[in-house]
Amino acid sequence: MKIYNKIKKIRKSLGLSQADLAAELCVSQGLISNYERQINNVSPEVANKLISVALERGLTINFNDIYKT
Repeated sequence: MKIYNKIKKIRKSLGLSQADLAAELCVSQGLISNYERQINNVSPEVANKLISVALERGLTINFNDIYKT
């Protein structure tokens, strides 16, 4: 699965809108949209934040879940 599909899948698994996830990650909704449309690459910093948000919400993910194709 491509990374942009993974970001969307993780977001939906968390039950969050793009705007909600953006707020949790301290980024813009547009950036989340760009990740999901494969316009921008997910930085390691944002990936770490996403992993933390997921863990806080009971979803266990790691770097491989985000980056491994």
